[in-house]
Amino acid sequence: MKRDTVILLVAVTSGAVAFLLTGNYLSAAAQPAHRFVTVVKPVSAGALIQDEDVAFSDPVKGSDSALYFLDPQAVAGKEAVEALEKGTLVRRTQVRRPAAAALAASRPESLPIPAGMRGMTLSSSDIDNVPDMVGVGDYLDVLGVASNVEGRTELQTIVRGSQVLNLKKAEDGSARAITIALTPEDSESVSKAMGQGRIRLVVRPDKGDTRATAASLGFVEIIRGTNRERKIGYGRTGGVE
Repeated sequence: MKRDTVILLVAVTSGAVAFLLTGNYLSAAAQPAHRFVTVVKPVSAGALIQDEDVAFSDPVKGSDSALYFLDPQAVAGKEAVEALEKGTLVRRTQVRRPAAAALAASRPESLPIPAGMRGMTLSSSDIDNVPDMVGVGDYLDVLGVASNVEGRTELQTIVRGSQVLNLKKAEDGSARAITIALTPEDSESVSKAMGQGRIRLVVRPDKGDTRATAASLGFVEIIRGTNRERKIGYGRTGGVE
């Protein structure tokens, strides 16, 4: 009798264990696999994570996707809170937005003038609003007072997507002078706008569509065209000569 009882208990226990193992296996198999962000080479604590430091991991099942990053671009540029070894899945608590000092240190001190462009330096006295969040490599829109087709002055976007080449700061950290890259035509446009008042600078998230600089070119053409129209009128083709 005791032997039969023991056999029965062993059978029931084995069945329960098999049931639990099967349930866990099926549950894990049903979970979706995710490719998380992993570190491909060691990153020291306090370092800014670069694009080449991270990549997608192999598919991983059973991990809470809310704890990890799914896009390497969301990790690149952030500061490592702790040292990250190669092959580590990056947890959200292991990185943070870089401190201002670390971000400034990662920027170049200056950039060369692109071919065919000019470097124009604007002092703080030329600018109506000196942006607080601007650094070398950023892109700016330049706004200024210009004449419209009716000859009246108004605030216009003179240049779009001009890159900051150099930044001189005062002792309090504010921008004292900003050097931006401009085409010769854009340099003339900005100079004319500065002759009518202080300009304004707007920081862009990226370079944007630099083909949309019709306002700056239009400003030059408007000034020239308005003057010519007043002096010699329209030509035979109906346009401004």
